[in-house]
Order: sequence, then C-alpha cells, then structure tokens
Amino acid sequence: LWAGTMAFDFAAGAASLYRVDADHSVRRMLPDLTIANGLGWSPAGDVMYFIDSGDYAVDAYPFDGASGELGEPSRLVTFAQDEGMPDGLTVDAEGGIWVALFYGAEVRRYRPNGTLWGSIKLPVKQPTSACFGGPDLSDLFITSAAYALDEAALAEQPLAGATFVCRPGVGGLPTNEYAG
Repeated sequence: LWAGTMAFDFAAGAASLYRVDADHSVRRMLPDLTIANGLGWSPAGDVMYFIDSGDYAVDAYPFDGASGELGEPSRLVTFAQDEGMPDGLTVDAEGGIWVALFYGAEVRRYRPNGTLWGSIKLPVKQPTSACFGGPDLSDLFITSAAYALDEAALAEQPLAGATFVCRPGVGGLPTNEYAG
C-alpha cells in the first residue's frame, strides 16, 4: 500500500511518499517532496509513475514488485506552469498515463515514452484526478475541485467540484489488492 503526504501550506520538502508493507510496517520511500500526488503502475507492473506536484513533472521509476523497491527515476514529462499543475494520475490497459492538470482544465494521456497521446478538455479549471471504473473498466471518472474559487469564478465554472465520466475508448487496469 502506498500513501503520499503534503503540508497544509504546501511547503517544499515537507512531504513524503510511504510504503506500508504486508506486516504493517511503514517505510518512507521518497522524502523531501512538496505534494506527493499521482501514482500508478505500468500494465506489467515494472514501472511506477509518480507526480510530486511541486516539480511539475511525471517521473518513471523502475519497480520490483517482489521487493517493493524503486530504481533510479527518469523524468517522463515536464510541464510548464501555464499548462497547469500535474495532480492525480492513472494508467490504462494500453500503458497510457493519464494526468489531471489542476488549473489546466484538462486531463492528458501520455505514451509510456512521455509523448502526448491525447487529451480531454473539461469545463472546469481544476481537474484533480482520473480513474477507470464501471463493470468493464471502460469508464474514465474525472474528479474536480472548487478550491479557492470566488463567486465570479464559480459563476464561470458552475460544474467546479463535479465528477465527470466519459468513455475514452480504452479501458483501465484492475486494482491491486493490499496483501496486509
């Protein structure tokens, strides 16, 4: 089981990514983060994708599923601040990496090599995450926020804070069970 943290004031270096093992012990895997956020695995389970939102990037870590250990990361995607802050992440059955761009009004799909595969534009500026669900995992659910929006911004984006659903033509991966 993996869990990330953040400080209420978004302080750089105050967050970490943790792993909870089957014996319920907790191990800090990635320290000195800003917002431990998007997290997902390749279909083969040999790569962990991770977003520290403060870095405006998606990193790919070689992953050993038997030990839970991470290898040295590579930077997969870097975002300009005007594109939005990368937030939640999910991976589809074809290996596509879906990234919600907070303040960016879209969710983007990237290939495993980091090139853009496509995007879904949204009627809200603060999409927060995406995940696949439904009976055949073909529905993409996209959450959003209404964080710090004043009345004028809410009037412009009456659906801020809503959850959206679409069928992007690719399905998701089944979830992994916690072995603890």
